[in-house]
Amino acid sequence: MSPPNSLSSDDCRKRKSHKKSRKGCGNCKLRRCDESKPRFDVRLLERFQKSIILTIGTQSSRGIYQRKTLPIAFCHSFVMHTVLSLSYLHLSTSPPPAFAYHYYRAVSLLHRKLSRPVLDSERDALWIAAAFIGVASFANMPDVTRPSEAWPLRAKNASDLDWMKLSHGKKQVWKLTDPMRETGIFRDVAKEVYVHLMAPRASFEDGLGEFGVLERRLPAGFCDLFQLRELLPEENPYWSAAEALTRCWGVQCDPGSKDVVLPCLSFISRLDPRYRNLLEEKDDRAMLLLAYWYTKVCEQRQWWMWRRAVLETRAICELLEERWTGRREASLIEFPKMVAARCAL
Repeated sequence: MSPPNSLSSDDCRKRKSHKKSRKGCGNCKLRRCDESKPRFDVRLLERFQKSIILTIGTQSSRGIYQRKTLPIAFCHSFVMHTVLSLSYLHLSTSPPPAFAYHYYRAVSLLHRKLSRPVLDSERDALWIAAAFIGVASFANMPDVTRPSEAWPLRAKNASDLDWMKLSHGKKQVWKLTDPMRETGIFRDVAKEVYVHLMAPRASFEDGLGEFGVLERRLPAGFCDLFQLRELLPEENPYWSAAEALTRCWGVQCDPGSKDVVLPCLSFISRLDPRYRNLLEEKDDRAMLLLAYWYTKVCEQRQWWMWRRAVLETRAICELLEERWTGRREASLIEFPKMVAARCAL
């Protein structure tokens, strides 16, 4: 007699037989891909390796990205998801559903990894994944074809300024992964990023003092509008953004040169939290500063920055024209409006 608590063979759940994937990459094994029809298109990876990766970073960092990224992606699924999401974005301004799948998988997996103690073997993968997610978040503008559909004209949306929030989050990833450590695969790139985007800012070297440089380099009327003369930097939420704009204003270099790419990116990396809050509240002056920075982005014509810069500049200018009708400051809208109007989408 069998024990009363034993289960008969009919009650046992049998596992359905299946053919295991014993070849292919780590993702294929994980997803049990049919090796004759892999879930991701190899052509996308070829496009990423030969074209897309060469549009990210500076001339000195692109070669490192090109050599190091795909080997890491084949070992870490969250990096592969970021690579594929960028590739789909690069293909079209209206990316297919596959983009959303890979993008949100990348974000979800990255968040899961960062919520646990970081393994030494994953530090470089986490850092590059966070960097590429930042690029994808800036490039991602689904269903936005005209200014009325773009921030700040559109109705309030949970995704508003996501790219800026993610940029702030990358600083925490930096602390957790320490990409400048001796064994870091991207150590040379991280050093360049730190010097230009994260290290304490050196004073201007032309003898005019901080305010004197801002007054000379910024457009006429900015110092008064943003109270750069009256308020100390620590008292003024606009100061860091105005100072960052000064660093890239009037710089003429070859596209992709670090002399222009990094100063432009420093605007994002050094934003005062008070200024970010003002942008979320659609503060007039904060939006005008952003529109002027976008004009520098437009000059670079980077595929992943171009569309957002053009559409949101047009949207900002439309909103400010409505709010500033008859005001003297309205003349400051003309320059970003002109630059954005010249940019064909």
